[in-house]
Amino acid sequence: MNSKELSNLYFVTCNEIHEITSKLYEDLHKDNGEPINNWEQVIDNMLDYRKGVLAEIEGIRSACEEYNESKVKL
Repeated sequence: MNSKELSNLYFVTCNEIHEITSKLYEDLHKDNGEPINNWEQVIDNMLDYRKGVLAEIEGIRSACEEYNESKVKL
């Protein structure tokens, strides 16, 4: 993997975090735009958000690790 590929993987994962964050914002509101105030629903939304973001962070970590391992082999 070269640095351009690593940068692209960073972009893809960060873009996905952006998408997940936008979805969280939408999920925290009713269809009429009113914010959801049911704390159990808010917590469920936050747990889903955290799971998605952590998966993307793991993707960043994994990409960096793969990049560094490919440099050692050269």
